[in-house]
Amino acid sequence: MVYRKELLKEWKSVYDHILVSKFGLQQRKIDNPNDKHTNATLWEAFPPLSEINQIKKALKPNDFPYYTAEGIEHWCLWKLCADVEDEEIDQAKQELQEMHGDIVSFLSWRNPPHLKSLPDIDHIHIMCLRSTLDAKNE
Repeated sequence: MVYRKELLKEWKSVYDHILVSKFGLQQRKIDNPNDKHTNATLWEAFPPLSEINQIKKALKPNDFPYYTAEGIEHWCLWKLCADVEDEEIDQAKQELQEMHGDIVSFLSWRNPPHLKSLPDIDHIHIMCLRSTLDAKNE
């Protein structure tokens, strides 16, 4: 939760940060209406999530991966305007395999609704077990 608090010192919402950092949407500065003791301006995504109606996907490393054993990477497959489908998870795993070439195993899951940190943007967690020798060299 510390990260969320820090992020909200610069961004209008976590959603705005995700739209810009994961999907490459534009960002613009707005006046900060919330707190006179922090930044006078905040970043927001443009267009906002409420105006996006085109499906977009992004496969990105998790900014805050779970603590795991050496050789395991934590990725997220994000999707706007629809739920991630099983075929898209398989495609993401194939893309990761082609990208790294040394993945031994995958584990993927969608958090249940009551545990989703961002319920309005569907995302799947993908763990990749990589050959430790090759993973160390990158």
